[in-house]
Amino acid sequence: ATGVGLVSCACWNEHATLKFEKCGFFFILTVLFALIGLFGSYGTTMARSLMPPFLPLISNAGGVPPSNGVFTIFCEIGLFFAVFAFFLLYVSINHRNVKHRKIIRIVNFTCLISIGFAWMGLIMTVCNPIGYTDLPNKFQWIISVLIEHGFAASVILVGLAVFQFFYAILWWYIPDTSKTERYTKFGFVVVYVILGLIVLYPLPLFVMEVLDYRPFDFEYMKTISYTLPTEYSTFHVIVSVCEWSICLLSIINVATYSKDLQRVSCRVTVRHKSCLSEDPLPLHIISS
Repeated sequence: ATGVGLVSCACWNEHATLKFEKCGFFFILTVLFALIGLFGSYGTTMARSLMPPFLPLISNAGGVPPSNGVFTIFCEIGLFFAVFAFFLLYVSINHRNVKHRKIIRIVNFTCLISIGFAWMGLIMTVCNPIGYTDLPNKFQWIISVLIEHGFAASVILVGLAVFQFFYAILWWYIPDTSKTERYTKFGFVVVYVILGLIVLYPLPLFVMEVLDYRPFDFEYMKTISYTLPTEYSTFHVIVSVCEWSICLLSIINVATYSKDLQRVSCRVTVRHKSCLSEDPLPLHIISS
């Protein structure tokens, strides 16, 4: 439930207040727009028959117009709500730390910073979609797109991994968490580890495949152009399946935190800069 009201304060003016009794919808909106961005870009790419349907990389599916526009717009909207969602979750965990354990505060803050890095990494990836092919040659594509995209994707992966791993541990030490919640979050981490082990071998081979098995032949790269794949190798399919699986599982895992924010209320009051205290109104103001 939400409501807008007016409150009085020391400067004797009325100030607008926005109040949310249950804040779980911030995570729901974050997840909803992320899913629309993912499947919307995939759908538009498949509708134009630009790539085989099973299974392009997420960046390839969202890397050509108008797919990149769909992906960018909805992901950016989701990131807007994520700012509020993860900050409120951070404050909520600190509030539930009733024994004031320093280690919980440190881990909680580390998770907030890590999700912030993942947030910035996602912005970098939408600015450098790996499917962007409007460049003179493959060398410029590698320098301008692939390196920056790879760095941003690594930031996202590390940020989400730190957040989900440490929160899975944190759930065993804060009150008001059930065994089901604890084992569920631990289960997500186990699946991530399995997927990471699966992709460990084919990923470098897939990168070599993209570089035509000539990673340091820059003169050769300047003579050819990068084009979207018309058929997928086995390495490509394995990497893509793992990428989509990790991405969707992370979205589902993030959605589970909406339950925790349903017990959190938030109030935002806009007031004058000089208003610092809630002093009583002067007598002549009250009498009038």
